[in-house]
Amino acid sequence: MDSRLANATQEGWLSIERVPSDLESLRPWVTDDEWVEAATFRSSERRAEWLGWRALIRRRLGADTPISYNEKGAPLVGAGYISVSHSAGWIAVLWSPFPCAVDIELSSRPLPPAAAERYGISSLQDWCSHEARVKFASLSSSPPPVPRIVPHSDLVVAAIYI
Repeated sequence: MDSRLANATQEGWLSIERVPSDLESLRPWVTDDEWVEAATFRSSERRAEWLGWRALIRRRLGADTPISYNEKGAPLVGAGYISVSHSAGWIAVLWSPFPCAVDIELSSRPLPPAAAERYGISSLQDWCSHEARVKFASLSSSPPPVPRIVPHSDLVVAAIYI
């Protein structure tokens, strides 16, 4: 795991890491049920991302931290909120006691054609901001605040936190 950006929020945190290549190293941080479920994923990349963000949360909040989902499918952790994003071998997790959202994209990735055509978006930074606002809407009925762009050498990172 190459890069971690910590303490991005005052009461929460943001961690950005490489997707792990050694899944066995994650075994102590995921439940037996999660391990079995991940084994059903067709893509080894998807399996590593899914197990990776769960392990990241439990390394930060404790090995017994339960992960659940709200009615819209957004992940929840105990008394807090989490947002997860992954892109080209990276995972990001934002945790906060308040609704939050994060989106990442590899900075060298071309802007998705649908971004310009469908939403009138002209930059990858605006695309990540749009995606973070969509995620925030799954956690809160409040209008999403303007995402903050978090500096990173390899990624465009847009985060919403209070």
